[in-house]
Amino acid sequence: MSRPLLRYPIPISRLPSRLAKVFPSVVLLIAVAAVLSGLSALSPRASAQETAAQEVQEPPPQSDDARARDAAPPEAVVPQPGSGTTLRYEPDPDAVDAAQGAAADEAAPTTSTRETVRARLTSDAAPGHRWVRSVRRWRSDAGRPSWSRQGHWIVYDRVGDRGRRVLMLGQPDAPVERCLSCDLHELRDDNVLHAAWHPSGEVLVAVVQRMPRRLHLDAGELAGVEGLLRTELWAVHRDGRDAWQLTRAGERGATAGPPAFSYEGDRLAWSERADSTAGGPWGDWDLQVAEFRLRRGLPRLGGVDTFDAMPWAGVLSVDAFTVDDRGVLVTAAAPPQQRAAEGRLGGPAAGTPATLVGSYGFDDRRLQVLAEAGRWERDLAQVPRGERLIFASDRGLAPPRFLPARHDLWLATPSGRSQERLTFFNDPDAPDSLGEAMIGGIAWGPDGERLLVHVLWLDSEAIAGDDLDLEAIEPSEAIYLITFDPAIHGGA
Repeated sequence: MSRPLLRYPIPISRLPSRLAKVFPSVVLLIAVAAVLSGLSALSPRASAQETAAQEVQEPPPQSDDARARDAAPPEAVVPQPGSGTTLRYEPDPDAVDAAQGAAADEAAPTTSTRETVRARLTSDAAPGHRWVRSVRRWRSDAGRPSWSRQGHWIVYDRVGDRGRRVLMLGQPDAPVERCLSCDLHELRDDNVLHAAWHPSGEVLVAVVQRMPRRLHLDAGELAGVEGLLRTELWAVHRDGRDAWQLTRAGERGATAGPPAFSYEGDRLAWSERADSTAGGPWGDWDLQVAEFRLRRGLPRLGGVDTFDAMPWAGVLSVDAFTVDDRGVLVTAAAPPQQRAAEGRLGGPAAGTPATLVGSYGFDDRRLQVLAEAGRWERDLAQVPRGERLIFASDRGLAPPRFLPARHDLWLATPSGRSQERLTFFNDPDAPDSLGEAMIGGIAWGPDGERLLVHVLWLDSEAIAGDDLDLEAIEPSEAIYLITFDPAIHGGA
């Protein structure tokens, strides 16, 4: 059964009377609409007449200077010193995607992606990097940190009660700390430095410097090559109850450099001085890679492979393993022609060997240099969960007056082609400026967004003037915690 079109149908006989009632209302609505339409038509006509009158009216005469100023192209805005304005080029992600899409659609693009992206102008009151969120002091009077793979513990060294450097254990977000090496009778008279965590988090391997009182080294000298004199490698349990000697002074070079564990934890790498008569005043160094095993909690070294990692003689220090465990990141002495200018430097810097950073592969046995633009480059490390590399460099900085070197941190792509400054400890206009500063070591947190940096510095006011006693100047030191934006994990 079909439904009617109207719910209440009207009989045909009553339609004329219904239409007669509705017709006056329809006429009234049509009249109101006509009036409103006429009013709206008047407004654009008047606006058009006013616009035409303005276009016909001639502008007032201009002077010759005004006409020349209007005809000249706009001048570029150049920030002046002290104006607090920093021009920074940041590719806009949306514009990059659009430019890449356009390049794919066109067979022969006329401009590159780098030229077509938009540039954003940011105004900052002081120098800084866009990926650095915060910089704060984590521990005062401490140095050479190492972060456990699990992220719960951080080990570092500081001056103890007996005037020697002792190992301290702390947590990332807690101020408490305890000494690991204070109760170890075998190490009571020695400096314990450069500790490296085993991936298991059970033991550490550290550099032990014998008879430090005879060397009389300050904090700045310990952060340099002098800190590697008369050294051995020892393993220390995480609770500080036991220690085991791994190498002995007098064997294969008489001194050992900072250790580094492979990512799998089955190998340990370090450097040793092989010849004290070659390579300048600090001798010639080799790379050592040994098997490392933990059996019933006891650390043991297996077979040791020796690599002549540099095509020239000089100092070598292991910074870390590569992520595939097929090589190591190193700090190496610069070639002899680059070190020829060392003697022309004054102060403590005259005895600091020029260094560069790079990687050494176990398969091809080649040293691949990443950066050598500065005189002193060191502490090369890869950003966790990313591809970029970070290292310390003095590029763009004046030679130091009192410290062995000056450094700030730099960020580089894996190829090394793109490099940019990351910290500004030596910049007087930066909020984190310390004066004359150098880097003594770095340690990444496992999340790849937090970095511990050992910084040594001399305040600018404390070293002002020319009549200063170098022997009386003692640098300050601290471990700083830098927090990064997750964008730092991006690839090249």
